[in-house]
Parts: sequence; structure tokens; C-alpha cells
Amino acid sequence: VPLLDRKEQERLVQAIYLDFSSKSAGILLCLYTGLRIGELCALQWKDIDFDNKILHVRQTVQRIYRKQLDGRGRSKVVIAAPKSRTSARDIPLAPILLPVLERLRTEDSECYFIGGRTKCSEVRTYREFYDRFLARNNLTHIRFHALRHTFATMALQNGVDVKTVSSMLGHYSAGFTLDTYAHVTTDA
Repeated sequence: VPLLDRKEQERLVQAIYLDFSSKSAGILLCLYTGLRIGELCALQWKDIDFDNKILHVRQTVQRIYRKQLDGRGRSKVVIAAPKSRTSARDIPLAPILLPVLERLRTEDSECYFIGGRTKCSEVRTYREFYDRFLARNNLTHIRFHALRHTFATMALQNGVDVKTVSSMLGHYSAGFTLDTYAHVTTDA
């Protein structure tokens, strides 16, 4: 999976601050927490603990496709438990995120982070925003999931142990994280 190097990360962060909204801040949040896109779309303000500087991952948004008896498909957006038992987790918030979150904070804890409404954003819609944001700001196009890989790689390169990174990513085992990021730990 392609990653953002430091220079590209700096350009991305600068573009977010220049084109600031809850949607662009969502990109920053994923870059500094390793959230999956569905977890970001399901994030509500009640999931952000400002006192303890922790983000609670408790749900995810996904589109479920079901086939009808006549063979045609139907889909609907659902908010469900995270991908796995270990995907429900608490992530410490990096100091860079706190002023961003405070700036966007709303009184209604039931509102979703993206958009500040009581209805969640759909993953596909947010991914389209992300693609347009990169293009509009002349940034290197990488898949949204690469933000998660960039976060994990940077954490490991900065000395965070594999077990902690695994827990922050919601992986089922540190072994999986080690296998996925073996190139980083080998280089280190």
C-alpha cells in the first residue's frame, strides 16, 4: 500500500488547515489515529473524551447489500459494531488534534463528527469528498486506507511498540500488525 512520505503529509495537513471543515478535519483525524473510513463516518461527538484526550471507537458505518428473491439487489446503510471485537477500542489523541477538535466541537453529543448533523455520512460519499479534496489541492492521490497505513508506519518508525500500534489499529493480534508492517520493523 502506498504511503505518504513526510513532505506529502505536510502538504496534506497544510491543505486541511487552508480548506478547513469537519470533512477535511476527518482526513487529519484518520492520519493521526489510524481510523478506518467507516469508523470515521460513524464517529459522534460523544465518542471524543476531551478530558482524557481519548477517542472511543464503538461503531462503524457500512453499506449492506442483500439480494431479493427475484435476483435483484438492494442495499442500505447501517451503523453497526466495529469490524471485530478488538476494533472497539480507545485511541489516545495526538496533541495536534485537540485544537482542531475544539474548534469544531458541537454542544449536541449525538451529532456526527463529519457534517455535525444527527445523520451520519455514507462511506462512499465521504470517499468521493476525499478524492475531490486531494485533486482540488493538487495532492498525491492515495487511497483513503493509506492514511491508516501511514499512521501505523509513522508510529512504528517513531518507536511506538508493535503491541500498542496493534491495539490502536484494532488488529486482532500484534502478530498480524507485525506481519503487515514487517518492512517497518525490519528497517527500524
